Amino acid sequence: MRLYYILAFAALSLFSSCQLYEDAPTGMGRPGVVLDDEILSLYKLLGSSPHGWRGVMIPGSYQYGGINFCFKFDDKTMVDVSSEDGGAVRSTYTLSQSDGVRLTFDSSNSRIGRYASPDYTLLQGLEGDFELRLESISPDGKQVVFTGIYSKNKLVLTRLDEEPEEYLAKVKAVRDALYGKALSPLKLGGKEANISVFGLARQLHVTVDGVSKLMPIYFTPEGVNVIAPDDVMDDKPAERVGQIGTEILRSLQVKKEGDAYKVLAPDGTQQLDIQETFYDLTQGKIKMYFYEGWASKDFVDVLTSINGTPASEGKEAIPGLISRDRWYQAGTTLSEFAYMGRTDGGDTKVSFQVFAPTSQAWASYYLDFAAVTGDPNQLLVKKFVRVGYDWYLHQQALSPIIDYLVEKSPYRFKYWTNSAGKPTVEMSSVKDPNSYMKTSLVYTPGTPLDEMVVN
Repeated sequence: MRLYYILAFAALSLFSSCQLYEDAPTGMGRPGVVLDDEILSLYKLLGSSPHGWRGVMIPGSYQYGGINFCFKFDDKTMVDVSSEDGGAVRSTYTLSQSDGVRLTFDSSNSRIGRYASPDYTLLQGLEGDFELRLESISPDGKQVVFTGIYSKNKLVLTRLDEEPEEYLAKVKAVRDALYGKALSPLKLGGKEANISVFGLARQLHVTVDGVSKLMPIYFTPEGVNVIAPDDVMDDKPAERVGQIGTEILRSLQVKKEGDAYKVLAPDGTQQLDIQETFYDLTQGKIKMYFYEGWASKDFVDVLTSINGTPASEGKEAIPGLISRDRWYQAGTTLSEFAYMGRTDGGDTKVSFQVFAPTSQAWASYYLDFAAVTGDPNQLLVKKFVRVGYDWYLHQQALSPIIDYLVEKSPYRFKYWTNSAGKPTVEMSSVKDPNSYMKTSLVYTPGTPLDEMVVN
């Protein structure tokens, strides 16, 4: 009897499947053939641009700005990927059918992988894409629009009319002119805005009437574009990005005049000066002391809460936050000194040394820095993203001091010569002048830490 049920079910399934596709296209119009033709056409289109394509990847979290990429595809499987970070890296790509046509960068490529798969690597938290779904192709074949599978953001590829390195050189020239700088006040929408440029995070720090906010941006050969709502998908919180008074800031022009760059307001009527800080930590680094007597009590207390208090005079030891870290060894402490700024490798971060009974390691967090309009002695400090496996192991120890350091930003640096005739620098919070620490002068990357003197 069971055999009859099985045969009946099989017959019903066959009849149902025939009914399901009874009205479907046949021959060259059937779905598999149409998609195959679409994939082949896209292979040919992507490979047809002799200079390749340019596009701006916008992180999924919408915390940060966009990164310029260039892609030079062949019409088979290979692609050269370059970006603001460096020259071309060759890897493979595929086009496939998965809920539409999907572009996948399917082998390791450090340029796009730096943003797309950050697992305890440089840019943890940027949430970019290595898989994208085709949305549309312009009638003239000069633009191809994709949507990131992970981020849901648009990536618009535009056909290049020059080599990728030439295009990216123009972008980087503008970026470098503004990186870590401030602008003289911008008058827009009946308000006056002070603007600082975070180059690593690609954000404008805009202050109007004492209230500050961040605007995500990307750099172009012509200047800076504020990422607008139509640059991302509809569910992103970008409705009022760029609002200054009664108007919306969408771009700033950057033009070279001789050896210098000038910034123009959107209407071209205002010229904004580019301002620098004397303490530019996007180009140099400092050593900071958090020892008692060298730093204010609040910073000393944060380090005490991290390292704990040893037993003394009959009192039991109080364990610190560092004891909650992964693979903690008894007796491990976080250094009461740190260095901050541009490292020998070219990154900008703050680093503390972790002293364990059997080892020593540097644990870091990436930071971004920018000048403040009208005061070359001030510096904005902003968290960017965590870095590396050492941070993963020591995040309980690092998080409190880094959070507090950034919370007290901006800082004002004060320089004087002490009674012994030695240069002395104090870095104090603008919001809370009683919060401070002693630092070294700004040293160039490559200077050994023991040569960076704090007086």
